[in-house]
Amino acid sequence: MKNLYVTFITFSLLASVGCNQKERSNSIEIRESKEAIKQVNVNSTTISEPNDSIENKPVIRYATAQSGLNYREKPDGKVLGKFFLNEAIEVVEYTNKYYEIADDDQIYEGTWLGIKKQKDTVYVVDAFVSDSPVYSDRKVYYVTSIDPYGKDENYKDNVNISEAPNYNSNFYSALDEDKTYSKEYFEWDKAYRDNFLKAGGITKYDQLHVTKITTGQVASYPIKDLKLIANLNVYASGSGEYNVYDFETCLELPENTNTDFDFATLAIDNPFETATDFKYLKWYPHEETESLRHLYTKRFPYLKSEFSNEPKTKLFYTSYNNYTIYSLDHVNKYNLLTRYVIVVKENGEITNSFIEQEGESTGLIPLNTDYLESSSQFAMKLFKNEPPLIYGLSSESFGCPKLYYLESNYPNIILSCDNRH
Repeated sequence: MKNLYVTFITFSLLASVGCNQKERSNSIEIRESKEAIKQVNVNSTTISEPNDSIENKPVIRYATAQSGLNYREKPDGKVLGKFFLNEAIEVVEYTNKYYEIADDDQIYEGTWLGIKKQKDTVYVVDAFVSDSPVYSDRKVYYVTSIDPYGKDENYKDNVNISEAPNYNSNFYSALDEDKTYSKEYFEWDKAYRDNFLKAGGITKYDQLHVTKITTGQVASYPIKDLKLIANLNVYASGSGEYNVYDFETCLELPENTNTDFDFATLAIDNPFETATDFKYLKWYPHEETESLRHLYTKRFPYLKSEFSNEPKTKLFYTSYNNYTIYSLDHVNKYNLLTRYVIVVKENGEITNSFIEQEGESTGLIPLNTDYLESSSQFAMKLFKNEPPLIYGLSSESFGCPKLYYLESNYPNIILSCDNRH
């Protein structure tokens, strides 16, 4: 299923990295008996009611406590409920009321924020509120075929792991920039290999696990048995005089690999699910209903003009097992598309929601409303003991595509792709 990677490249070129931000796994619970809380009461600042102008658009932030961010009836008041991980929330009040809390042996301090919750204002601590969603630090790679000698034969399956090293390490800065290479495809020497694997936190006990998501077939290869290959990047310039930065670093799969694998990851034990329950997604138009309006305004309380029968607003749905996935696609007056997605279980519970917005480097892939075999979107169970994921909603020209969980208790994944330009 190499069309996965081809589709990504195609949409990236038409449309215009994995985040290593630490996952916050706790749900803030402030208890007088356990935690010291300081409050300074000063005049609060309330954000003006947003309108259609850019200057006064809603102030949207994201809850980043993995098990849920408690919201309260007032600062240091009664807990009313939780915002789930990466839930988009609208800030409507900066209280300037200070807090200091101890949680998981760590001290957090800051101010309480007022958050719009339907017609009410609730309060959260700002330590677990971010300007952007948080993503998993798990690295998932594409499996691709490379014709190393340009002869349309003897294609080799490779996994580009150039993104493996932590960029806080000095691996890349320590490379010899003056050394040149004439070949476009070769095996890195032992010194480079050892330094690269060390910088990427890859040990001799790790294996490369590859999966074919349509069937659940998984193969695992010890790292020590695989070649670490230099493959000339398509954007490299020059002819025969290349430096180290012109190359991708790949693990080459054995010659006898016959399966069309899709994704790969590095770990000691195989994390991939074999019963993937893979499904291409077909989307259908959906009429606006009061119950659906309620679901959307419950999850995105700042949605106003977008959720209406405007010509540039379209509502679609698709299904996967016991989940129904809704997509509200809205084109604003600047002709930029925003996609609001909510995931609902058959019992009516919202299990996740997220936003994709068209921009300079992000293009939203049209939802497939025709033939399943031509669909760019699909859902599957990729990892053992984890919720299903959906793929194919957007493309990135300067980043990498995302995998979204259908449940909110896991941070979503940005694929580790070498999308250099």
